[in-house]
Amino acid sequence: MSNDNRRWLVWVRIALQFVITALGLVAIVGSGGGGFPDMSCVNTGTCPGEPWGLPPLVYADLGPNRVTVQVGASVVFTVDSNVDQPTYRWCRVPAGTDQCIEIAGAAGATYTLTRANLGDDGTTFRVTVTGANGSAYASRRLAVSSMPGMTYQDRDFLESDWTVTTAAVPLQNGPTASASRAETGGNPGPFRTAAYTLPLTPSSVRVFYSALSAIYDPSVQGAIYFIDFSEDCIVVSSAGLLPYTGPMIEQAGRIFVATRSAVYCKTPTWTAVRRSSLGAEDFELVDGPACAAGESCPDFSGSGAQIRLGLVSGADLGGGLVPPVQTAHGFDNWKVTVWRR
Repeated sequence: MSNDNRRWLVWVRIALQFVITALGLVAIVGSGGGGFPDMSCVNTGTCPGEPWGLPPLVYADLGPNRVTVQVGASVVFTVDSNVDQPTYRWCRVPAGTDQCIEIAGAAGATYTLTRANLGDDGTTFRVTVTGANGSAYASRRLAVSSMPGMTYQDRDFLESDWTVTTAAVPLQNGPTASASRAETGGNPGPFRTAAYTLPLTPSSVRVFYSALSAIYDPSVQGAIYFIDFSEDCIVVSSAGLLPYTGPMIEQAGRIFVATRSAVYCKTPTWTAVRRSSLGAEDFELVDGPACAAGESCPDFSGSGAQIRLGLVSGADLGGGLVPPVQTAHGFDNWKVTVWRR
């Protein structure tokens, strides 16, 4: 079968899924928002059943788009791919250029950059994987800091260490959430839990967790380059609706969320969630005064106001002929690293 025919069948598959959703046969959506099914499996060729005998699409993946390290650290790039009988070609694109310069001797699934230096800052590393079933490529950008990252973390989640607020849509007869601290069952020890009840109609609920001691002041500690966020998550109970967690910051009376970095908790066992090297452009204003024209919002510069770090969790229901839905999850080992240049 030609590549064009394979692509055509993939889009037929997606169209059929959307038709099923429109007819009301898909009521609860784990991917959240709009009532559309999660078709991310199409990109990796992992859709259950693979109808019509369609072979999986060829892919290559190097993980998050960016990674940040301190000067002198080694960086390991490992590609995940479904290419058969693969061969590998690695190259690097220096900052400010568009030419990918081949890396001599790099011919395996893993490439290690030994002792990164400031000259490597902004470099993009790319790998092309070629084999019997096709070719795919992946890339990852490296950021290098001259200083160690400043780390904030919490494994105990004492109520006195956090402020917790809830936002629900719609407000009247809408979804509800309850958040608490569980003494045992974490990874290990105590952990944070949240449970949600969503009504019949399309709705969403968010819980904002703000760490009272995790405050970074750019005017004192320096401009922010990137921020890493991580935690472990677990599904406590689910009715087919997956809850999520995502990075959150507060600054100048505003709440910002890295919505594109939200990750759904999918398993009843503890799973590590990592978001690498988020910049100011990755955060969206979700609450507080509107940002003025030309204002840095959020402001990661050296003149920016204090930033309180945190986490958002929640659930979305696209709607459908179903009774109220309940779902719950937990998170543990929350950790944030702020990188400066």
